Amino acid sequence: MVNGLTMLEALDEWAIGHERFLNEGVRIWNNVSRTYPPHNLIKKNNDEYVITMAVAGFSKEDLSVRSEEGTLTIESKKSNGKIKEEYIHKGIANRDFKKEFLLAENVFVKDVKLKDGMLEIFLERVIPENEKETIYDIN
Repeated sequence: MVNGLTMLEALDEWAIGHERFLNEGVRIWNNVSRTYPPHNLIKKNNDEYVITMAVAGFSKEDLSVRSEEGTLTIESKKSNGKIKEEYIHKGIANRDFKKEFLLAENVFVKDVKLKDGMLEIFLERVIPENEKETIYDIN
């Protein structure tokens, strides 16, 4: 709460034209598990980011990484057809999950890698030529 307003109401007062971004952010915040699987968000520089996610026990076939309309979705559907085992202790989770991230307007997935139980998603901001700073010679 900010001055008696919810965060969304407070943002609506000055974030003109960002309704989709704000509404998607609230939807993701309310509906998606923020703890499983654990992940890191790394800012390499002003134009490159990496999402690293611990997905031990998941294969490439179990994972889906896709982006659509500014939302990056990482999802897994574990096959339930495997032999059920009796666990004495089960400390390694391998349940279905879905994580979503809102991408800024010019941020795109550059590469996706799975190695040693770590899913890495490389993101890059690509600024269109017409939006880059232009310095003009004065004649």
